[in-house]
Amino acid sequence: MIACLFQGAAHAASKPHFVIVMTDDQSFREFDRTIMPKTFRAIADKGAMLTNAWFNVALCCPARANFLTGKYAQNTGVSANSYAQFLAGGNEPQTFAAVLAKAGYVNIMSGKHLNGYNGYLNGRFHLPEGWTYWTARVGGANIYTDSTVINEAGKRTKVQEYTTDYYFDQAVIDVAAALRTGQPTLTFVNVSAPHTPYIPPARYKGACNNVPLPRIPSYNHKDPLKPAYTVIGKFNQTFEAKLNQSRRDRICSLRSVDDGVEKLVQAYEQAGQGNNTYFIFMSDNGMLMGEHGLTNSKGSPHQESLRMFLAIRGPGIRPRSEIGQLIGIADLAPTMYELAGVATPAWVDGRSIVSVWGPKPPSAAAWRKVLPGQLITSGSTPRIPSWRGVVTAKGQTYAEYAGLKGKGVWQEFYDRNLDAYELSNRANRQPSWLLTRFAYLTKQLNTCAGATCREREQSYVPASR
Repeated sequence: MIACLFQGAAHAASKPHFVIVMTDDQSFREFDRTIMPKTFRAIADKGAMLTNAWFNVALCCPARANFLTGKYAQNTGVSANSYAQFLAGGNEPQTFAAVLAKAGYVNIMSGKHLNGYNGYLNGRFHLPEGWTYWTARVGGANIYTDSTVINEAGKRTKVQEYTTDYYFDQAVIDVAAALRTGQPTLTFVNVSAPHTPYIPPARYKGACNNVPLPRIPSYNHKDPLKPAYTVIGKFNQTFEAKLNQSRRDRICSLRSVDDGVEKLVQAYEQAGQGNNTYFIFMSDNGMLMGEHGLTNSKGSPHQESLRMFLAIRGPGIRPRSEIGQLIGIADLAPTMYELAGVATPAWVDGRSIVSVWGPKPPSAAAWRKVLPGQLITSGSTPRIPSWRGVVTAKGQTYAEYAGLKGKGVWQEFYDRNLDAYELSNRANRQPSWLLTRFAYLTKQLNTCAGATCREREQSYVPASR
Protein backbone atom coordinates (compact mmCIF):
# COMPACT_ATOMS: atom_id res chain seq x y z
CA MET A 1 0.00 0.00 0.00
CA ILE A 2 2.86 2.37 0.79
CA ALA A 3 4.20 2.00 -2.76
CA CYS A 4 0.80 2.95 -4.16
CA LEU A 5 0.67 5.98 -1.89
CA PHE A 6 4.08 7.08 -3.08
CA GLN A 7 3.17 6.75 -6.75
CA GLY A 8 -0.02 8.74 -6.33
CA ALA A 9 1.49 11.35 -4.06
CA ALA A 10 4.45 12.00 -6.34
CA HIS A 11 2.19 13.98 -8.68
CA ALA A 12 1.47 16.46 -5.87
CA ALA A 13 5.13 17.37 -5.36
CA SER A 14 4.73 20.82 -6.92
CA LYS A 15 2.63 21.90 -3.94
CA PRO A 16 3.43 20.97 -0.35
CA HIS A 17 1.14 19.09 1.98
CA PHE A 18 0.07 20.65 5.28
CA VAL A 19 -0.53 18.82 8.55
CA ILE A 20 -1.87 20.77 11.53
CA VAL A 21 -2.48 19.36 14.98
CA MET A 22 -4.32 21.68 17.35
CA THR A 23 -4.79 20.92 21.03
CA ASP A 24 -7.42 22.56 23.24
CA ASP A 25 -6.38 24.84 26.13
CA GLN A 26 -2.73 23.75 26.24
CA SER A 27 -0.45 26.45 27.64
CA PHE A 28 3.00 27.18 26.25
CA ARG A 29 4.54 25.83 29.45
CA GLU A 30 2.85 22.47 28.81
CA PHE A 31 4.57 22.02 25.46
CA ASP A 32 7.66 20.46 26.91
CA ARG A 33 9.98 17.68 25.82
CA THR A 34 9.34 15.73 29.03
CA ILE A 35 5.58 15.80 28.36
CA MET A 36 5.55 15.29 24.57
CA PRO A 37 8.86 13.68 23.57
CA LYS A 38 7.49 12.11 20.36
CA THR A 39 6.14 15.43 19.10
CA PHE A 40 9.48 17.08 19.77
CA ARG A 41 11.31 14.34 17.88
CA ALA A 42 8.84 14.35 14.96
CA ILE A 43 8.31 18.11 14.54
CA ALA A 44 10.23 20.51 16.78
CA ASP A 45 13.63 18.82 16.49
CA LYS A 46 13.30 18.62 12.71
CA GLY A 47 11.99 22.16 12.38
CA ALA A 48 11.62 25.43 14.24
CA MET A 49 10.17 26.66 17.50
CA LEU A 50 8.57 30.09 17.10
CA THR A 51 9.21 31.53 20.53
CA ASN A 52 7.37 34.84 20.28
CA ALA A 53 3.93 33.79 19.00
CA TRP A 54 0.61 35.11 20.37
CA PHE A 55 -3.12 34.64 20.16
CA ASN A 56 -5.44 37.44 19.15
CA VAL A 57 -8.18 36.17 21.47
CA ALA A 58 -7.29 33.48 24.01
CA LEU A 59 -10.65 31.73 23.81
CA CYS A 60 -11.60 28.61 21.83
CA CYS A 61 -13.99 29.67 19.07
CA PRO A 62 -12.70 33.22 18.50
CA ALA A 63 -9.12 31.90 18.28
CA ARG A 64 -10.09 29.14 15.87
CA ALA A 65 -11.90 31.71 13.75
CA ASN A 66 -8.69 33.80 13.67
CA PHE A 67 -6.73 30.73 12.61
CA LEU A 68 -9.13 29.49 9.95
CA THR A 69 -9.56 32.87 8.23
CA GLY A 70 -6.37 34.81 8.93
CA LYS A 71 -8.56 37.62 10.29
CA TYR A 72 -8.53 39.39 13.65
CA ALA A 73 -11.54 39.27 15.95
CA GLN A 74 -12.91 42.67 14.93
CA ASN A 75 -13.27 41.27 11.41
CA THR A 76 -14.46 37.73 12.09
CA GLY A 77 -17.20 39.05 14.37
CA VAL A 78 -16.61 36.05 16.65
CA SER A 79 -16.30 37.08 20.29
CA ALA A 80 -17.93 34.07 21.99
CA ASN A 81 -17.87 30.30 21.63
CA SER A 82 -20.45 30.49 18.87
CA TYR A 83 -20.56 28.81 15.47
CA ALA A 84 -23.59 30.99 14.76
CA GLN A 85 -21.40 34.09 15.10
CA PHE A 86 -18.86 32.53 12.73
CA LEU A 87 -21.54 31.94 10.09
CA ALA A 88 -23.13 35.34 10.61
CA GLY A 89 -19.75 36.98 10.01
CA GLY A 90 -19.54 35.45 6.53
CA ASN A 91 -16.39 33.56 7.49
CA GLU A 92 -17.03 30.09 6.12
CA PRO A 93 -16.11 30.84 2.47
CA GLN A 94 -12.99 32.62 3.76
CA THR A 95 -11.30 29.73 5.60
CA PHE A 96 -8.02 28.25 4.42
CA ALA A 97 -9.95 25.06 3.65
CA ALA A 98 -12.18 26.90 1.19
CA VAL A 99 -9.27 28.77 -0.39
CA LEU A 100 -6.95 25.78 -0.71
CA ALA A 101 -9.71 23.52 -2.05
CA LYS A 102 -10.02 25.87 -5.01
CA ALA A 103 -6.27 25.44 -5.54
CA GLY A 104 -6.66 21.66 -5.80
CA TYR A 105 -6.10 20.60 -2.20
CA VAL A 106 -7.84 17.60 -0.68
CA ASN A 107 -8.69 18.69 2.86
CA ILE A 108 -9.17 16.48 5.92
CA MET A 109 -10.61 17.52 9.30
CA SER A 110 -10.83 15.19 12.27
CA GLY A 111 -11.98 16.21 15.75
CA LYS A 112 -13.48 19.34 17.20
CA HIS A 113 -14.86 22.00 14.88
CA LEU A 114 -16.11 25.36 16.11
CA ASN A 115 -18.17 25.43 19.31
CA GLY A 116 -21.84 25.00 18.51
CA TYR A 117 -21.41 23.05 15.26
CA ASN A 118 -23.88 20.14 15.38
CA GLY A 119 -23.74 18.93 11.79
CA TYR A 120 -26.89 20.67 10.64
CA LEU A 121 -27.93 24.05 9.31
CA ASN A 122 -31.56 24.97 8.75
CA GLY A 123 -32.53 21.36 9.38
CA ARG A 124 -30.15 19.89 6.80
CA PHE A 125 -26.73 18.29 7.05
CA HIS A 126 -24.06 20.94 6.68
CA LEU A 127 -20.51 20.20 5.54
CA PRO A 128 -18.43 23.38 5.89
CA GLU A 129 -16.98 24.62 2.63
CA GLY A 130 -13.67 23.24 1.43
CA TRP A 131 -13.50 19.94 3.33
CA THR A 132 -13.31 16.60 1.50
CA TYR A 133 -12.96 14.26 4.47
CA TRP A 134 -14.81 15.28 7.62
CA THR A 135 -14.97 13.71 11.08
CA ALA A 136 -16.45 16.27 13.47
CA ARG A 137 -17.69 15.85 17.02
CA VAL A 138 -21.35 16.81 17.23
CA GLY A 139 -22.42 15.58 20.66
CA GLY A 140 -22.09 13.11 23.48
CA ALA A 141 -21.87 13.24 27.25
CA ASN A 142 -18.08 13.48 27.47
CA ILE A 143 -15.52 14.90 25.05
CA TYR A 144 -13.08 12.05 25.79
CA THR A 145 -15.12 8.92 26.38
CA ASP A 146 -18.64 9.47 25.02
CA SER A 147 -18.83 11.31 21.71
CA THR A 148 -20.78 11.24 18.48
CA VAL A 149 -19.14 12.32 15.23
CA ILE A 150 -20.51 13.10 11.79
CA ASN A 151 -18.68 12.50 8.52
CA GLU A 152 -18.65 14.16 5.09
CA ALA A 153 -21.69 12.11 4.02
CA GLY A 154 -23.73 13.15 7.04
CA LYS A 155 -23.40 9.75 8.73
CA ARG A 156 -23.33 9.85 12.53
CA THR A 157 -21.12 7.42 14.48
CA LYS A 158 -20.90 6.70 18.18
CA VAL A 159 -17.23 6.73 19.17
CA GLN A 160 -16.36 3.69 21.27
CA GLU A 161 -12.75 4.58 22.08
CA TYR A 162 -10.79 7.43 23.62
CA THR A 163 -11.55 10.28 21.26
CA THR A 164 -7.97 11.51 20.84
CA ASP A 165 -6.98 8.09 19.53
CA TYR A 166 -10.05 7.93 17.31
CA TYR A 167 -9.44 11.32 15.70
CA PHE A 168 -5.84 10.46 14.83
CA ASP A 169 -6.72 6.97 13.60
CA GLN A 170 -9.45 8.35 11.35
CA ALA A 171 -7.12 11.04 10.04
CA VAL A 172 -4.51 8.41 9.12
CA ILE A 173 -7.17 6.45 7.20
CA ASP A 174 -8.26 9.59 5.36
CA VAL A 175 -4.67 10.60 4.61
CA ALA A 176 -4.11 7.26 2.87
CA ALA A 177 -7.16 7.85 0.67
CA ALA A 178 -6.30 11.49 0.00
CA LEU A 179 -2.70 10.79 -1.01
CA ARG A 180 -3.89 8.21 -3.54
CA THR A 181 -5.58 11.03 -5.48
CA GLY A 182 -2.22 12.53 -6.34
CA GLN A 183 -3.42 15.94 -5.13
CA PRO A 184 -1.81 18.05 -2.41
CA THR A 185 -3.44 17.53 0.98
CA LEU A 186 -4.21 19.47 4.13
CA THR A 187 -4.86 17.47 7.29
CA PHE A 188 -6.25 19.25 10.36
CA VAL A 189 -6.60 17.22 13.57
CA ASN A 190 -8.39 18.97 16.44
CA VAL A 191 -8.20 17.08 19.72
CA SER A 192 -9.97 17.91 22.98
CA ALA A 193 -6.92 17.37 25.18
CA PRO A 194 -6.06 18.82 27.61
CA HIS A 195 -9.44 20.57 28.00
CA THR A 196 -11.50 19.95 31.13
CA PRO A 197 -12.74 17.44 32.45
CA TYR A 198 -9.10 16.28 32.35
CA ILE A 199 -9.54 12.59 31.61
CA PRO A 200 -6.42 10.73 30.43
CA PRO A 201 -6.72 7.49 28.44
CA ALA A 202 -6.80 4.24 30.41
CA ARG A 203 -3.27 3.32 29.30
CA TYR A 204 -1.91 6.44 30.97
CA LYS A 205 -4.17 6.61 34.01
CA GLY A 206 -1.98 7.23 37.05
CA ALA A 207 1.17 7.42 34.95
CA CYS A 208 1.64 11.10 35.74
CA ASN A 209 1.05 10.94 39.49
CA ASN A 210 4.71 11.54 40.25
CA VAL A 211 5.37 14.14 37.56
CA PRO A 212 7.03 17.21 39.14
CA LEU A 213 4.86 20.33 39.11
CA PRO A 214 7.08 23.40 39.17
CA ARG A 215 5.90 26.42 41.15
CA ILE A 216 6.91 29.39 39.06
CA PRO A 217 6.95 32.84 40.75
CA SER A 218 3.54 33.83 39.34
CA TYR A 219 1.84 30.81 40.91
CA ASN A 220 -0.83 32.06 43.35
CA HIS A 221 0.79 35.49 43.14
CA LYS A 222 -1.14 38.58 44.23
CA ASP A 223 -0.56 42.14 43.12
CA PRO A 224 -3.01 44.82 44.33
CA LEU A 225 -2.28 46.78 41.16
CA LYS A 226 -3.66 43.99 38.99
CA PRO A 227 -7.37 43.83 38.10
CA ALA A 228 -9.59 42.58 40.91
CA TYR A 229 -10.44 39.31 39.17
CA THR A 230 -6.92 38.06 39.93
CA VAL A 231 -7.02 38.99 43.62
CA ILE A 232 -8.65 36.02 45.33
CA GLY A 233 -7.96 34.13 48.53
CA LYS A 234 -4.86 32.05 49.05
CA PHE A 235 -5.07 28.43 47.90
CA ASN A 236 -5.67 26.01 50.76
CA GLN A 237 -4.23 22.50 50.97
CA THR A 238 -7.37 20.73 49.73
CA PHE A 239 -7.72 23.10 46.79
CA GLU A 240 -4.07 22.70 45.82
CA ALA A 241 -4.32 18.91 45.95
CA LYS A 242 -7.21 18.99 43.46
CA LEU A 243 -5.40 21.51 41.29
CA ASN A 244 -2.26 19.37 41.24
CA GLN A 245 -4.26 16.31 40.19
CA SER A 246 -5.86 18.33 37.40
CA ARG A 247 -2.44 19.45 36.20
CA ARG A 248 -1.19 15.86 36.15
CA ASP A 249 -4.29 14.57 34.36
CA ARG A 250 -3.80 17.28 31.74
CA ILE A 251 -0.26 16.07 31.18
CA CYS A 252 -1.39 12.45 30.82
CA SER A 253 -4.10 13.45 28.34
CA LEU A 254 -1.35 15.07 26.26
CA ARG A 255 0.56 11.79 26.18
CA SER A 256 -2.19 10.40 23.93
CA VAL A 257 -1.78 13.41 21.63
CA ASP A 258 1.93 12.67 21.54
CA ASP A 259 1.19 9.13 20.36
CA GLY A 260 -1.15 10.43 17.67
CA VAL A 261 1.27 13.01 16.33
CA GLU A 262 3.87 10.30 15.83
CA LYS A 263 1.39 8.13 13.88
CA LEU A 264 0.23 11.01 11.70
CA VAL A 265 3.73 12.16 10.82
CA GLN A 266 4.69 8.58 10.00
CA ALA A 267 1.72 8.30 7.63
CA TYR A 268 3.25 11.03 5.46
CA GLU A 269 6.83 9.83 5.88
CA GLN A 270 5.99 6.25 4.94
CA ALA A 271 4.20 7.54 1.85
CA GLY A 272 7.40 9.29 0.78
CA GLN A 273 5.98 12.73 1.53
CA GLY A 274 7.74 13.64 4.78
CA ASN A 275 10.09 16.05 3.02
CA ASN A 276 7.26 17.70 1.07
CA THR A 277 5.04 18.39 4.08
CA TYR A 278 4.76 21.23 6.56
CA PHE A 279 3.87 19.89 10.00
CA ILE A 280 2.42 22.42 12.46
CA PHE A 281 1.75 21.79 16.15
CA MET A 282 -0.12 24.37 18.24
CA SER A 283 -3.03 25.01 20.61
CA ASP A 284 -6.14 27.18 20.27
CA ASN A 285 -5.34 29.17 23.43
CA GLY A 286 -3.45 28.88 26.68
CA MET A 287 -4.65 28.18 30.21
CA LEU A 288 -3.89 29.45 33.69
CA MET A 289 -3.55 26.70 36.27
CA GLY A 290 -2.70 28.70 39.39
CA GLU A 291 -0.65 31.49 37.82
CA HIS A 292 -1.71 34.97 38.93
CA GLY A 293 -4.19 33.35 41.29
CA LEU A 294 -6.30 32.10 38.38
CA THR A 295 -7.29 28.45 37.89
CA ASN A 296 -8.93 26.75 34.91
CA SER A 297 -9.00 30.19 33.31
CA LYS A 298 -8.28 31.61 29.88
CA GLY A 299 -8.95 34.84 28.04
CA SER A 300 -6.83 37.10 30.23
CA PRO A 301 -3.90 39.14 28.84
CA HIS A 302 -1.37 37.16 30.90
CA GLN A 303 1.15 35.15 28.91
CA GLU A 304 -0.05 31.76 30.21
CA SER A 305 -3.33 32.52 28.44
CA LEU A 306 -2.27 34.68 25.49
CA ARG A 307 1.08 33.23 24.48
CA MET A 308 1.11 30.56 21.78
CA PHE A 309 3.62 27.75 21.41
CA LEU A 310 4.22 26.98 17.75
CA ALA A 311 6.39 24.25 16.23
CA ILE A 312 6.76 23.99 12.45
CA ARG A 313 8.71 21.49 10.38
CA GLY A 314 8.94 21.59 6.61
CA PRO A 315 11.00 22.28 3.49
CA GLY A 316 13.43 25.13 4.01
CA ILE A 317 13.16 25.18 7.81
CA ARG A 318 16.42 24.53 9.63
CA PRO A 319 16.19 21.70 12.19
CA ARG A 320 16.30 22.69 15.87
CA SER A 321 16.08 26.38 15.03
CA GLU A 322 14.39 29.10 17.07
CA ILE A 323 12.57 32.02 15.49
CA GLY A 324 12.02 35.09 17.64
CA GLN A 325 10.05 37.43 15.39
CA LEU A 326 6.61 38.52 16.63
CA ILE A 327 4.07 36.06 15.20
CA GLY A 328 0.26 35.95 15.46
CA ILE A 329 -2.30 33.20 15.03
CA ALA A 330 -3.73 34.99 11.98
CA ASP A 331 -0.38 34.51 10.20
CA LEU A 332 -0.77 30.79 9.57
CA ALA A 333 -3.40 31.03 6.81
CA PRO A 334 -1.44 33.50 4.63
CA THR A 335 1.70 31.45 5.27
CA MET A 336 0.03 28.37 3.80
CA TYR A 337 -1.22 30.44 0.87
CA GLU A 338 2.30 31.57 0.00
CA LEU A 339 3.69 28.06 0.32
CA ALA A 340 0.89 26.71 -1.88
CA GLY A 341 1.39 29.41 -4.50
CA VAL A 342 -2.02 30.94 -3.82
CA ALA A 343 -2.66 34.69 -3.80
CA THR A 344 -3.51 35.95 -0.33
CA PRO A 345 -7.12 37.23 -0.30
CA ALA A 346 -7.74 40.87 0.58
CA TRP A 347 -9.71 39.95 3.72
CA VAL A 348 -6.61 38.52 5.44
CA ASP A 349 -5.24 40.60 8.34
CA GLY A 350 -2.21 38.44 9.17
CA ARG A 351 0.97 38.10 7.14
CA SER A 352 2.98 35.23 5.73
CA ILE A 353 5.89 34.19 7.94
CA VAL A 354 7.76 32.22 5.27
CA SER A 355 10.52 34.83 5.22
CA VAL A 356 11.38 34.37 8.91
CA TRP A 357 12.88 30.93 8.30
CA GLY A 358 14.46 31.85 4.98
CA PRO A 359 18.18 32.35 4.31
CA LYS A 360 17.86 36.11 4.90
CA PRO A 361 15.17 36.59 7.57
CA PRO A 362 13.84 40.12 8.08
CA SER A 363 15.52 42.25 10.71
CA ALA A 364 13.68 43.34 13.83
CA ALA A 365 13.38 46.80 12.30
CA ALA A 366 11.75 45.44 9.15
CA TRP A 367 9.40 42.99 10.87
CA ARG A 368 6.19 43.88 12.70
CA LYS A 369 6.43 45.76 15.98
CA VAL A 370 3.04 45.09 17.57
CA LEU A 371 0.01 42.77 17.54
CA PRO A 372 -3.59 43.31 18.73
CA GLY A 373 -5.27 41.33 21.50
CA GLN A 374 -8.72 41.39 23.04
CA LEU A 375 -11.52 39.60 24.85
CA ILE A 376 -15.22 40.37 24.78
CA THR A 377 -16.71 38.95 27.96
CA SER A 378 -19.04 36.04 27.40
CA GLY A 379 -20.55 33.21 29.38
CA SER A 380 -17.46 31.17 28.53
CA THR A 381 -15.20 33.42 30.59
CA PRO A 382 -17.34 34.74 33.45
CA ARG A 383 -14.42 35.82 35.63
CA ILE A 384 -12.46 37.72 33.00
CA PRO A 385 -13.90 41.14 32.09
CA SER A 386 -13.68 42.54 28.57
CA TRP A 387 -10.36 44.06 27.59
CA ARG A 388 -8.36 44.99 24.54
CA GLY A 389 -4.71 45.79 24.10
CA VAL A 390 -1.48 44.96 22.30
CA VAL A 391 1.58 42.72 22.52
CA THR A 392 4.86 44.14 21.24
CA ALA A 393 8.10 42.83 19.80
CA LYS A 394 9.82 44.50 22.77
CA GLY A 395 8.25 42.03 25.19
CA GLN A 396 5.47 44.28 26.43
CA THR A 397 1.78 43.58 26.99
CA TYR A 398 -0.71 46.41 27.43
CA ALA A 399 -4.38 45.86 28.24
CA GLU A 400 -7.18 48.25 29.08
CA TYR A 401 -10.48 47.45 30.76
CA ALA A 402 -13.50 49.71 30.97
CA GLY A 403 -14.88 50.63 34.39
CA LEU A 404 -12.66 48.53 36.68
CA LYS A 405 -11.90 49.83 40.20
CA GLY A 406 -14.17 52.80 39.63
CA LYS A 407 -12.03 54.18 36.81
CA GLY A 408 -13.08 54.98 33.27
CA VAL A 409 -10.25 52.82 31.93
CA TRP A 410 -8.13 50.46 34.02
CA GLN A 411 -4.72 49.78 32.48
CA GLU A 412 -2.46 46.76 32.84
CA PHE A 413 1.12 46.88 31.57
CA TYR A 414 3.91 44.29 31.65
CA ASP A 415 7.46 44.23 30.32
CA ARG A 416 8.81 40.68 30.29
CA ASN A 417 12.38 41.91 29.86
CA LEU A 418 12.10 43.50 33.31
CA ASP A 419 9.54 41.11 34.81
CA ALA A 420 9.66 37.71 33.11
CA TYR A 421 6.68 36.28 35.02
CA GLU A 422 4.47 39.40 34.82
CA LEU A 423 4.36 39.75 38.59
CA SER A 424 3.87 43.52 38.70
CA ASN A 425 1.46 45.73 36.83
CA ARG A 426 3.85 48.49 35.76
CA ALA A 427 1.22 50.87 34.37
CA ASN A 428 1.59 53.35 37.23
CA ARG A 429 5.36 53.53 36.61
CA GLN A 430 4.95 54.72 33.01
CA PRO A 431 4.69 58.37 31.96
CA SER A 432 1.26 59.41 30.79
CA TRP A 433 2.46 59.99 27.23
CA LEU A 434 3.64 56.37 26.98
CA LEU A 435 0.30 54.98 28.16
CA THR A 436 -1.43 57.34 25.73
CA ARG A 437 0.71 55.89 22.94
CA PHE A 438 -0.23 52.33 23.90
CA ALA A 439 -3.91 53.30 24.09
CA TYR A 440 -3.57 54.73 20.58
CA LEU A 441 -1.93 51.54 19.30
CA THR A 442 -4.70 49.51 20.94
CA LYS A 443 -7.38 51.46 19.11
CA GLN A 444 -5.50 51.36 15.81
CA LEU A 445 -4.82 47.64 15.87
CA ASN A 446 -8.21 46.54 17.19
CA THR A 447 -10.12 48.45 14.49
CA CYS A 448 -7.97 47.75 11.41
CA ALA A 449 -8.68 45.42 8.51
CA GLY A 450 -6.62 43.74 5.80
CA ALA A 451 -3.47 45.48 4.58
CA THR A 452 -4.12 48.36 6.97
CA CYS A 453 -3.43 46.00 9.89
CA ARG A 454 -0.06 45.06 8.48
CA GLU A 455 0.80 48.73 7.97
CA ARG A 456 -0.22 49.70 11.51
CA GLU A 457 1.76 46.81 12.98
CA GLN A 458 4.90 48.63 11.84
CA SER A 459 4.09 51.58 14.14
CA TYR A 460 6.56 53.00 16.63
CA VAL A 461 6.52 51.31 20.04
CA PRO A 462 8.27 53.16 22.90
CA ALA A 463 10.49 51.40 25.42
CA SER A 464 9.12 50.87 28.92
CA ARG A 465 10.16 53.00 31.85
